[in-house]
Amino acid sequence: MMEQSHLLLVLLTVCVVVVIVTSHQQDDDTRLATLHYNSHTYKRTKRSQPTTICNTSTEGQAIYDTTTTTDHIVWVCKTHKWIPFRLSPYTGLTKDLAAQSCKEIKQKVIDNCNTPPTSKAYWINYYKQPKQVYCDMTLDGGGWTLVWKNSFMNNLPLSDNMRYYSGYYKNCTSPVNGGWCNIPDKASFSPTEQMIVAYHNTAIVYAYKGIFNRNIDYDWSGGILLNFKMIVDKCTSKKGIQPAPSYLYIPGITFDKTSPYDYYRHCDTMSGSLTSPNDCRWHDCHLPSSISGTQEFVQMTMAILVR
Repeated sequence: MMEQSHLLLVLLTVCVVVVIVTSHQQDDDTRLATLHYNSHTYKRTKRSQPTTICNTSTEGQAIYDTTTTTDHIVWVCKTHKWIPFRLSPYTGLTKDLAAQSCKEIKQKVIDNCNTPPTSKAYWINYYKQPKQVYCDMTLDGGGWTLVWKNSFMNNLPLSDNMRYYSGYYKNCTSPVNGGWCNIPDKASFSPTEQMIVAYHNTAIVYAYKGIFNRNIDYDWSGGILLNFKMIVDKCTSKKGIQPAPSYLYIPGITFDKTSPYDYYRHCDTMSGSLTSPNDCRWHDCHLPSSISGTQEFVQMTMAILVR
């Protein structure tokens, strides 16, 4: 019992100071937050201790054990001894640690070291296949999985594949910096909420969330936020009005921000048609000067995330 308590105390220290030396290198914040001691695994699994000498000069260093591919062991040099720690499962740091959603990753990381994870791409199981997917770990408490985005007027010509209800898979590893992405069958992440976010380059202009709309996998109406709630809104016009899909122009791609129940007259992204789109970016919103010197017709990316 005393030995286990000592090792748990060591773990708390390791979460702060460890630097893992391995080809499986990961970012410091998420890497340190996933160290987790498991005495039962330690007792039943044969380990191969590192050949590097554990002494004062190597105190606090750690080495990933590549001989235990299923247990994900990290050896930590502590008080002249190599102590085994087990990487907590389903943290999304590697393919073999793929989680079911960003919400699960956030909880696993916090459970281990009470350290909030970073917003970035993690490994998520999608139909039993590990895929890298962007996780927003900040907005509204974090744990959001990016499932669709479109950087308007930067992805011409448009196609049916770009609709958020299309069956075309295109990696969603970043919500910003142009491009588009889509993950079909968004309900496969078992979400209860969805969120619409508008970016100007890397700045968030507005974000609204609502109850997960299961129509999002079938038609344009799935982009309607149910029981919406404003998370942030920096617009200088139409502030506090939720973004809504536009059916009048290009269903499944375009949005407006004039009325939450008016889908047939306005635009805040693009107007026109799939083959002949027109620019109306930020037409309803109007960017604040703190984000852009030009209020309309400049870079705009819309994204849908689920949790």
